[in-house]
Amino acid sequence: WKSRPGNEHRYRCTEGMHLRDEVFVVPSEPPSMQGAVEDVEGNKIPFAHVDAYPLLEGTGQQERADRDGDFAFFTLIPGPYQLSSFVPRKGAAVAIVEVPGQAVTVTLSGTGSLRGHLGLFDQGSVTMRFRCAFTIGKEPAEFDHEGFKHDEYGETYINVINMPMQTRLVSVVDHEFQVDALPACRIAGTFSNPEISQDFHVEISRGQEAFLRR
Repeated sequence: WKSRPGNEHRYRCTEGMHLRDEVFVVPSEPPSMQGAVEDVEGNKIPFAHVDAYPLLEGTGQQERADRDGDFAFFTLIPGPYQLSSFVPRKGAAVAIVEVPGQAVTVTLSGTGSLRGHLGLFDQGSVTMRFRCAFTIGKEPAEFDHEGFKHDEYGETYINVINMPMQTRLVSVVDHEFQVDALPACRIAGTFSNPEISQDFHVEISRGQEAFLRR
């Protein structure tokens, strides 16, 4: 997957035939896109997953950074791509890049915490399922379910909503809860138990505590 196919070899096999000195040469090709994943302090994050999703055509790919925090994608179709990465307790990030293009640095957002009041839940544990949503460019009032909004002049706004879904088990005492180390981003999701489900959305800022009342 890191190069185009090598030269074809054909053989006529006979009983007892052994191939000992055959060499298959894989053409050496540079990556379509490369870069690094960093935290908010500029430290590279080893082994972080990075997703590349084509905005026009082609198939998305996922790669993993090496132990030095560097990643590379091969055989991508030229065009614009959405890059995204999520690292627990380090944050999330998204960027729009052009292929081919310069090396890109994906900088994670850091984390914050969420404290709140849930009117439908008084005691026990609830499941919190959520994902990050990032806005690229000017933000319109709302987005359609695909995450795209076109203004009257035909300009496209892109709201990135395809970050991985995360799940936390949250303890609720007297309707109050707190969740730490959430990615600093706009998050949307649900609180649920076997009987009740409640949607929410809230902005989490790096190093800050947000409050949510539902």
